[in-house]
Amino acid sequence: MSLKTLRIHFLYCVTILALAVVIMASARWTEFGSFTQYLRNMATVVSLLLALLAILYSHIVNNGLSKSLKNIREASSAMRKSKEAMKEFSKLTHKISKDTEEYSEKFTNMATDLENYTKS
Repeated sequence: MSLKTLRIHFLYCVTILALAVVIMASARWTEFGSFTQYLRNMATVVSLLLALLAILYSHIVNNGLSKSLKNIREASSAMRKSKEAMKEFSKLTHKISKDTEEYSEKFTNMATDLENYTKS
């Protein structure tokens, strides 16, 4: 039998047993005069336990969420630093390009002046 099939059969058996217990308890305890009071008290206890479970679950989920947000914040900070570094690199590249053009023009002028000087 596969694990999936076994799990389905287990759930069926547990469900059938739980229903049998509820039916037998209802048939037996309805004879008592305080059955509704007992049922009300049990429903209150179950409700409180479920509320406690919900509080614990939300605490666990929020803890994981805060860790995720911290990771996102760190990634955002790293991306911001990378952006600033890329801006600085772009500025330097632009400056180098301008300086190269300026020096190229100066060298061309110097070559022209030298050529004119040697002709005369």
